[in-house]
Amino acid sequence: MNKLLPTLCLFASLFLASFPLTAARHAVILSGGVWVDLAPGAATTSLYYADDINASGTIAGAAADTVTGDLGAFRYSSNVLTPFAVEQWLLHDGVRINASGQVAGTAPGSPSNGVPRAVLYNAGVSTYLFTLAADQANPSFATGINDSGTIVGCVGQPPNGHAFSFSGGTETNIGSNKCAFDINSSGVVVGISYPPGDERLFTYASGVTTDLGSLGPYCGRYYPRINDAGVIVFGPFYYDGTRHAIPKSDGDECSAATAINGNRIVGYGAKSHHPWLYTIGGSLVDLGLSESGGGNYIRVVPLGINSMGQVVGWADDLSTADR
Repeated sequence: MNKLLPTLCLFASLFLASFPLTAARHAVILSGGVWVDLAPGAATTSLYYADDINASGTIAGAAADTVTGDLGAFRYSSNVLTPFAVEQWLLHDGVRINASGQVAGTAPGSPSNGVPRAVLYNAGVSTYLFTLAADQANPSFATGINDSGTIVGCVGQPPNGHAFSFSGGTETNIGSNKCAFDINSSGVVVGISYPPGDERLFTYASGVTTDLGSLGPYCGRYYPRINDAGVIVFGPFYYDGTRHAIPKSDGDECSAATAINGNRIVGYGAKSHHPWLYTIGGSLVDLGLSESGGGNYIRVVPLGINSMGQVVGWADDLSTADR
């Protein structure tokens, strides 16, 4: 396993650079044991990601075109995929949706400076979170939102900058050399701090920061997530006051967790690229690579699970096996 700094893709060039120009990536939902493409017939140069799903089954995600460089976010509900027309959004796995359908993410910023900015999309309106000139001059990223509408993220790119929460038009600085990645219904924030030579998990609640220890070696590149009971998942472990290893699927060097809801965790095998579902106190179940139209994807990475157990993510078909 490699110890890697969780990377926030700052600009479209970083988001697109490693992808070939002729193959699709699919936003998918697991239905009846097979993965269903949310945007069938999309151009072969398109990259689609289903990042999150709320209890009502509404999905939020991101898309990009590897030829034109166009970027965008979307929501998917009642079998209809609707792009956000107001803003172009940069990050996948940074588009989060709450029970009310509010979506938090990252937009390129004003035409005058093009600096990525944390943004809230609500009822057809996109709103930048920060009005202070000091924050507008630096990139900001929204990476989580709870059902009360409190948004978390960071200003500046890790390991520099600071973590924030944003609620009711007010920003709270959670601390320097940190990034916040998720927040639960009780307002408990989880994030990563970056002291020199280390990366450490922390929580923040009611003005108190609690250090949960060094991350240590891990696999995967996705962010820590927290459920309403305060259980945290990141990479190959979950944390409920004690750090527990997530079982590995056959042949995998480690399991990389990406999301949690209740006692159910989803993630993928770092070697096999197989998606899995792990129930705390139970077993790890391979979710398979089967496509709804027949055949198999070459890999599937689940990114979200809701309280109903619906799972969403992204998938590559055979034509994208070189990624």
